[in-house]
Order: sequence, then structure tokens, then C-alpha cells
Amino acid sequence: MADDDALSYLEDLGKAQEDIKSPSGPLAVVIKEWGEQTIDEMKKKAPKGSGDLRQSIAFEFKTEKGAIVIDFTANDYWDFINSGVKGTQGGSSKKGYSFSNHAKTSSSGVNFKESIKEWIINKGIKAQDGDYDALAFVIMRAVKRKGIKATNFVDDVLTEGNIEGLQNALFEAYKKLVT
Repeated sequence: MADDDALSYLEDLGKAQEDIKSPSGPLAVVIKEWGEQTIDEMKKKAPKGSGDLRQSIAFEFKTEKGAIVIDFTANDYWDFINSGVKGTQGGSSKKGYSFSNHAKTSSSGVNFKESIKEWIINKGIKAQDGDYDALAFVIMRAVKRKGIKATNFVDDVLTEGNIEGLQNALFEAYKKLVT
């Protein structure tokens, strides 16, 4: 009989599963708070000139087969900024990204030069002769040569300690559900 009592908390597992699906459930609240804090930290650590990237950082969560799945999203170039890109004349990248190949078109359909041109215009930078294509080309060429220094704005935030903090907070919220 003591063994039956020791496992009685298992009866509440279904309730906890439903509570995480509820936007106001205690587990969902813990995940939302953690996700918002994590995103805020990523935004603080993202490079100063990357307003579009900062605005694009988001997260969502769901349960799949009893597991919590948390997805972070951002503009498609986030990992190049996070991990860095080796230039044709130096620099380094943790993931082996390099500019040795021609820049490919992004998922938004804008090529590297056009994205640089958009950045120039959005920043209010004036081309002396009004030729933004030429200015974008010069900047693009310099970036390709020198590379992009790794910022680690994601890696510095999504650490083992950060994830352990979420696990501990979830465990504490779960204990309250089943006791």
C-alpha cells in the first residue's frame, strides 16, 4: 500500500499536461517569463546596428508527445551574426561560415548587396553622389574581405545555466500542481 501512495502523484500528470497547454497555466507562465527574459537578453547583446534582427527575435512553445518544445526565431541571418563569418582575407567563424562563395539570396529574396543598400538607407547614411548601389557594393566588398566578427548574442544567453534555471522553475511549478 505504501508503494501505491508513493506513486499517487502520477494521477496528476494529465492535469499538468493540460495546464501547460493553457495560456494561463502555471507551467506556461514559467515558460513565457523565461522566454521573454531570454529574448530581452539576446536583444541587449545583439550588435547595435541590427535593429531589424533585434525586432525579429521571438519564441513560441508547445507540447509534443509529452515534451515541451521551445522554438526561438529570428531573421534568417541571425547565426551569421552570432557565429561570425570568415572573410576572404581573414577572420574566423565557429561554424565554418565564410564569404569564399558568392553571397546567396536570403529567404526573403533579397541578395547581400540589396540588403546592405536597405541598411544604408534605413540608417540614413547619405551617398555623396547619390549612388547607393555603388556605396552598397563598397561596403559589401569590405564585409566580404574582413568577415563578420562573432557576437555570440545567442550563445552567451542560451547557456547551460540558463536552461537549468528554466528546468528548476518548471520543476517547482510542477511540484505545486501535483501536491
